[in-house]
Amino acid sequence: MGDRDTWTAAPAAAEHARSVLAAAWSCAVSAEGGREEFVGAHSVAADGRVLLHVPEDSALLANAICAPRGEPSAVLEFADVAPVPVRNRIRARLWLAGWFAVEDGHLAFRPTRAVLRRPSGTVVVDLDELAAAAPDPLAVAEAQLLTHLADAHPNAVE
Repeated sequence: MGDRDTWTAAPAAAEHARSVLAAAWSCAVSAEGGREEFVGAHSVAADGRVLLHVPEDSALLANAICAPRGEPSAVLEFADVAPVPVRNRIRARLWLAGWFAVEDGHLAFRPTRAVLRRPSGTVVVDLDELAAAAPDPLAVAEAQLLTHLADAHPNAVE
């Protein structure tokens, strides 16, 4: 019973944001050249940078290469989408504002601001905490686990 007192109802904002980054399968990027959506194209470096692997013909890459100061600004949007049908499928949204730089054949995004919207409200996430936070270890496996339960054990889900 004592263990129950140490549990929290929700993860800290930085941990939740890192979990959204880890589990999101797509990323929408708004920059001077418009808006592009990428699927399976992002990863997160240990220092909190978001690395985007975009096609060579991407307008975003062209803008990053040709930017006057060499670092175009952009906003990245990630969504935490429930992997099974539920009433509110979007469980959280994460917006990162910052700058792109071309590094080793990919775009490295350095956030200057992070905002997380979840059902309990919207919060600005501290960037140092975001860089240091670890995602929920089940965040990446959740979709596979839930769809397996729904497909193979429907009586347990009902």
